[in-house]
Amino acid sequence: PWSAWRRSHVTEVLFALQDEADINRAPDFFSYNDFYVVWCLFWELDEDEDGLLRRGDVLRYNNYALCPRAAARVVGMARTGRAAAAKG
Repeated sequence: PWSAWRRSHVTEVLFALQDEADINRAPDFFSYNDFYVVWCLFWELDEDEDGLLRRGDVLRYNNYALCPRAAARVVGMARTGRAAAAKG
């Protein structure tokens, strides 16, 4: 559920990891295998290879399993988290 996700602080960990050279220093949430799966999925969705996932990229996830509104929310939450990480 959403409340468990918010309590987990996983978003903050993800933003902190962008400055961490060694993913193994953050074993609270990810093993290397978990990281590799996420990384591969990210690059599969990021067709223009700009390092950013936009609404259209997210829509392609799991053969268009997300509705446009859910994809917009995912992208919007990522922007909110990025802005909060920059302030903190």
